[in-house]
Amino acid sequence: LDTQLKATQAEAASLRLRRGELKYKLAEYDAYLQRAPAVEKEYQSILREYNTAQAKYQDLRLKQREAEVSRNLEQERKGERFTLIEPPNIPLEPESPNRLAIVLVSLVLAGAAGLASGFVFEASDKGVYNASDLQRLVDAPMLVTIPYLTNGEDEARAKRRVRAMVISGLLLILTFLVAAHFLFKPLDVIWFVLLNRIGG
Repeated sequence: LDTQLKATQAEAASLRLRRGELKYKLAEYDAYLQRAPAVEKEYQSILREYNTAQAKYQDLRLKQREAEVSRNLEQERKGERFTLIEPPNIPLEPESPNRLAIVLVSLVLAGAAGLASGFVFEASDKGVYNASDLQRLVDAPMLVTIPYLTNGEDEARAKRRVRAMVISGLLLILTFLVAAHFLFKPLDVIWFVLLNRIGG
């Protein structure tokens, strides 16, 4: 780029000199033209040559500016240097999310919600289930109580209640396992970790 720029500058200087000479001749022939119409043809030729030289000069000036801009850009690119002071550290464990904390918090919140709903249901229940409930309701002493005699329907209801509790417990365990698999670690990984700890 420097060589091209110097060559362009030299050619521009030569054209400036040539333009000065042509302007001088143009002025001289202009004076001749006033005195001799025969000089007009040569005058027109010199004028065309002058216009051509002027166009070349403008073209060279444009190329010179482009060369200067290219050289400045190249120097700016050479000045851009980045130095890595310290390489980035690769984390050994994921930063987020903390799956174990999510599982534990979810279990605690679910248990708290279940207990709260049980307390609310118990507090809002106005039913009479035993002698003390009836005595508190009528505010009078009990004379005699008749024991409750169970029948087949009561036994079936009790079995259904036990079955529902077992199913609920199994669903809770299944939910915990699914949450641990997707939010903490896959179950096969947990199983192998447990086996390694037991075997160790």
